[in-house]
Amino acid sequence: MVAKSFTALPKAHRGDRVAVLSPAFAAPAVSPVLHEQAMRRLTEATGLIPVEYPTTRQLGASAEARAADVTAAFAEVKRWVRALGERGVLESIAGVLVARPPVSELGSPVPSARERSDLRAAQRDIVIDQIGRYNSDAVVCVGVPFGHTRPQWIVPHGGTFTLDGGTRTVVADY
Repeated sequence: MVAKSFTALPKAHRGDRVAVLSPAFAAPAVSPVLHEQAMRRLTEATGLIPVEYPTTRQLGASAEARAADVTAAFAEVKRWVRALGERGVLESIAGVLVARPPVSELGSPVPSARERSDLRAAQRDIVIDQIGRYNSDAVVCVGVPFGHTRPQWIVPHGGTFTLDGGTRTVVADY
């Protein structure tokens, strides 16, 4: 595979909407003052419009309710990935690495293995479908444990990743 140069992604602009959800732990319910401050600062500093999903502030929300929020957010993910395709970003990439989404909440019952698998499969299918529409040659690796998940790989900013579809490996160099 030929390495492609990086394409600068378009930045979010004032008035753009950003999803705010808590599929793993509803921290805003534990610390509402801090959450309100963060939402205010997000808007004041960037002009972005936070869109909170219903279980964001709901401690003990059921797995079904959290799943509904995640499903709704995935619809946003689909639009976001599609927007990258429409802007020509996806056609210029060689690969995409997508973190494994959190599907449980600290202090709450862990959803069944089936529920966790279904939530992760929904994200995987959306991402692969949308990227494939714009770049069928891109290597897509979904489910790597970084971000807000457990277990969690630490990914320092500034390194490079190599995705090898043939050997199904991910190598980080930083």
